[in-house]
Amino acid sequence: MNDASPPDETTAFPDLSALRAEHLARLRAWRADANHDPSAIAAFRRAVIATGAVLSQDHDRQAAQDILEYWGAQLLSASSNATLPDLDLEIAPFQAASAAPEPAADTLAAPTPDEAAEQEASKAREQIRLNALARQWRQSERVGSYLLNGAALSRAATFRNNDPEIEEFVAASERRVADRKRIHTRRISISSALMLVLISMIGAFIYYLQIQNNSLSKIANRVSHTILNSANENSGKIESLLNKVALIDPPNPQQLRDIQNDLKAALKPGANDDAVQVRVADALVGNLMRPSIEGLTSAGVDNLLEVLSSITPEQWNDPQWSSARAGARRAAAWLLAPGTADLSLGDNAVSLFDKLKRNIGLVPAANITVSIRFAPAAKGGIDDVTQGLRNLGWNPQDKGQTVSDLTNDAVLYGAPADVASAAMLAEDLRKCGFELMPPVLTPNLAAGNLEVWLPGNSTARCAPSEK
Repeated sequence: MNDASPPDETTAFPDLSALRAEHLARLRAWRADANHDPSAIAAFRRAVIATGAVLSQDHDRQAAQDILEYWGAQLLSASSNATLPDLDLEIAPFQAASAAPEPAADTLAAPTPDEAAEQEASKAREQIRLNALARQWRQSERVGSYLLNGAALSRAATFRNNDPEIEEFVAASERRVADRKRIHTRRISISSALMLVLISMIGAFIYYLQIQNNSLSKIANRVSHTILNSANENSGKIESLLNKVALIDPPNPQQLRDIQNDLKAALKPGANDDAVQVRVADALVGNLMRPSIEGLTSAGVDNLLEVLSSITPEQWNDPQWSSARAGARRAAAWLLAPGTADLSLGDNAVSLFDKLKRNIGLVPAANITVSIRFAPAAKGGIDDVTQGLRNLGWNPQDKGQTVSDLTNDAVLYGAPADVASAAMLAEDLRKCGFELMPPVLTPNLAAGNLEVWLPGNSTARCAPSEK
């Protein structure tokens, strides 16, 4: 059993004499009784260890250590192989506060004959103990756990010349201690080397991160400054241009031409960021919608259409412009929708309006047929959607088809060549108020055929109400 940890009730003997008295009593009991209790020996060893705290003299401490190791050997002989005791224990360090006052040196009594005889007997027993340990070590096929180290090895070395078996046992113990020291030293060296390498790597990595962080920070600062400056610059441009859009119909002809030229210049491809141009185009389209356009003079209508028609088809077809294009298509379609009041346009305005319709694709879609699929709940809006798509130049079937298992609003197309038309149709429906996901490729649809799926009821409106 391992007796390295004394129980709470273990207390130190008050001095070496009390320890020796208990040692002799236990020794007599040991010799008289063949049935030895390992737990009692272990408890005594813990008491011996604790007694070291009250022993200050080196010879007293050595005597207590000899007693501890003697009973360690006895405990070993009384223990099973599964519960081998720790034989390399040492008595506790001296603690001045725990020690009783030392008697004066001249009052120390010389060892009695019995004590002197006991010391000699103790040496003899130590040699016997070492012989027993050496024999057990050999019989265990030289298992390292039987070998000694520390103070126990130093004391055993004093007996090495007395017996060849003890000499072999001590030499093996010394080799084991030396090997452990070499391994420990090597581990420290390797650990130190690895630590230096690790520290170097960490240092290099930190340095790298600092460089990268500095670079990234500089890049981030440049980007953020660029974005911020760009945003501030764009914001200022948008505000200035929107003020000009608000004056699209000034009474002064020269002012009208100046505004037209300024807006056309701002909307020229590449003249400004798309965000600026799209925002200005949206504002212009707002003036094109009824009833805004009805409040403009003929000169104002011409001025508005002159600026809008200057936007190229390539700009309108840019994905960033898709929403603005759909708004322009809706505004232009509603101006011409059946059942609405006729809008009186001069010859110049008609020419500009036709150019605008071509640029935004507000012409009958060539070779494109639109089929509408309604869920029962959405059937009430079929006429509005059909008319609204027809106003926008699409070719919807006269009657939509009711389908009960539709799930999402969607536009479906069957050929890659139709993707642009599908995207325009989807954007037109979004301007009506439908929430559509991106167009879905459906291989079973023939080229030139688009399907619109509208599963639910909606307040969306594609065609203007009649006046």
